[in-house]
Amino acid sequence: MKPNDIYQMHADICKSLSNSKRLQIIEILGQGKTSSSQLISRLKINKVTLSQNMKILLNQGIARSEKRGKSVQYQLADSRIIKACRLMREVLIS
Repeated sequence: MKPNDIYQMHADICKSLSNSKRLQIIEILGQGKTSSSQLISRLKINKVTLSQNMKILLNQGIARSEKRGKSVQYQLADSRIIKACRLMREVLIS
């Protein structure tokens, strides 16, 4: 991997995190596996909006999905993601 590659990957992740709904999704997923119906209910969004946002998080490797019958369960791909997001919020608050 070239040094510039990591900067491009970092920029791509930051683009994925530049949406308040996706940040809320990450916060919820930081609490553990969550179904699509739970996310829809907690975020008060429709299925299409959730699907669009989850596609971005899944494609960037931020989240993982697992199909269970008719339901889809989501979780963070790496627990350090929530730590990074919370650290940024702490910086903003202070």
